[in-house]
Amino acid sequence: KPDIIFMDIDFGASDGIELTKKINAAFPKIKIIYVTSYTEYATRIYNSKFANFVTKPLNESKVSTLLDNVLKEIETQRNSAVPFSVNNKTVMIYPEELCYIESMKRKAVFHYIDRTEDIYCKTAELSEKLGKNFVLCHRSYIVHLRYIKEITATTVELYSNDILPVSRSRAAELKAAYLEYISKI
Repeated sequence: KPDIIFMDIDFGASDGIELTKKINAAFPKIKIIYVTSYTEYATRIYNSKFANFVTKPLNESKVSTLLDNVLKEIETQRNSAVPFSVNNKTVMIYPEELCYIESMKRKAVFHYIDRTEDIYCKTAELSEKLGKNFVLCHRSYIVHLRYIKEITATTVELYSNDILPVSRSRAAELKAAYLEYISKI
């Protein structure tokens, strides 16, 4: 699968923004660069996850700069493993690929984009290590804000279509953190 897709917003009967949302859901790691002649679409694209936006006509310098920036971002994400000590051994956690963590008794199940891993540890320790983009939405779940598709009063739906519970005591904190997160994108 590709790392980067150049997506035209308007190509005949299809809508590049809607197609991007489908790509985001199936392949959240793929970086989308919108290409268009229509700047009026600029506000609509913020309803999808994308790496950049460029207007036509393209020139070699503009495309080269865009590619360099997106490739650096991809490389940074690949090298962003966080070491975590558990039971006298070090485990590498990849936060950018981690959708959510599910706590089952003394075991934490890491739900990555393409796999799951089990680690014996406490979720409180994990929440501190992973940083502000990870929020405890329920006593048994820590969710990565990047992968949230929709929040309701009692659930959070991810782009993977997984649905996690949201406790009443955590709902306001989750919504506030998510709004702050998306305001920075």
